[in-house]
Amino acid sequence: MARLVERLFLSASQCIPALAGKETRVNTQAQGEANADKALALTLSAQNLVALHAELARRFPEAGSSYWRIRCWGLVHWQPIFLALICVYQLKRVPTSLGRLQQAQTQDYVAGYELEDGEWQAGNQRQLIYFAGLQLNQILLSLTDVFVGLFGGKPVMYQALLADQFIESLVQATHFSLLTSQQIVDDLPLWAKALNLPLVAMRGFKCEQGEVRFIRHTCCLHYQREDGGLCVACPRHKSKKKSSCSN
Repeated sequence: MARLVERLFLSASQCIPALAGKETRVNTQAQGEANADKALALTLSAQNLVALHAELARRFPEAGSSYWRIRCWGLVHWQPIFLALICVYQLKRVPTSLGRLQQAQTQDYVAGYELEDGEWQAGNQRQLIYFAGLQLNQILLSLTDVFVGLFGGKPVMYQALLADQFIESLVQATHFSLLTSQQIVDDLPLWAKALNLPLVAMRGFKCEQGEVRFIRHTCCLHYQREDGGLCVACPRHKSKKKSSCSN
């Protein structure tokens, strides 16, 4: 029977091909020295984040600094969020190493990661969400401070963006049959508490007759790119509709 870490990698890549992972191996000192550059490349350090931000600015100069910052923030979180959802809703186990996830940054995108195998925590649904939230917070809290220092903005802004991204990920996870719309309704308050997410984002989530709809509280500014437009969950759709009705 496949180990949990192998099942996680398989499930993740089946849901999203770009979510391809490898197991972090314990290296000897010689192997560690040989792989030093590789390990640095996989860890999203301040240097990696600056490089990612700079590449976004180079490729999309018309989008502006607010877009580069928001896009960079979203990129570093999409993998940990989906891995946490797969662990909770499919594997029913959460690895204690999730908070030490090493991610790969290539040009203007973040995809691929390495994860240590080891202890996996079990429990009921509430406990699993708590365990996963604890692991995610190891990543989120440190990155918030780094982003504020490097790119400006306030922590509350990053938390609002994260709340919208997390709810969007939950909705997308229903398309992969990881959970049902009713589970989102039941579990969203638990995730919000575990991750200290602002509750205002939850107002944009609606579930009617088994169908889920979500309108973000924040804007990702994708429309500011030359090749961009309004996202399906963009709050500007509502503003645009109101403007049309008032004319």
